[in-house]
Amino acid sequence: MKLHTIFFWLLLAASGSCQHALAAPPSVSAVDSTLVMPAAVYGATPMGGQVSEADDRCGALDLLYSAVHKRLKTRFKYLPLARDAGPNSARLKLVIVDVFTISARGPTIVQADALLERPGRPAVQYRALRQGHKKWSDTNPNLTECSMIDAVIDALAMDITTWTLTHRFPKSP
Repeated sequence: MKLHTIFFWLLLAASGSCQHALAAPPSVSAVDSTLVMPAAVYGATPMGGQVSEADDRCGALDLLYSAVHKRLKTRFKYLPLARDAGPNSARLKLVIVDVFTISARGPTIVQADALLERPGRPAVQYRALRQGHKKWSDTNPNLTECSMIDAVIDALAMDITTWTLTHRFPKSP
């Protein structure tokens, strides 16, 4: 290996990924706040149908909950059960309203609603939609209809996290 190639890899390893630096959520004063996240659920599609586990062959429900929770856990004190929440706790409810995967090379689309309830303030809702697909040049025999789900969920979680952090939260007691 050439010296400049080795230097490049060392520099890349030392700096971390560029994507991580770009993906950092905005800074808000929510460090001491409590945010309760009940389990994510399936909801009604924009066309009126009901999404169910049968529609979610790739596990988008659990992936979305985990991705949003992971991004927010450093900013909030989490309570495992909603019944343990204090009067100043905010609640973030996630609802999957559409999941579409058709084939290994086809589109993967996930749409979710985030409902933020804060004491003394009206609830606010955000609808996020992300989609992705593999390029024909990136396909291989190991691809499945779920090959894009991680990238789609990661982008969706970033959207929901960024939206959540734009709201002010009361300090926990």
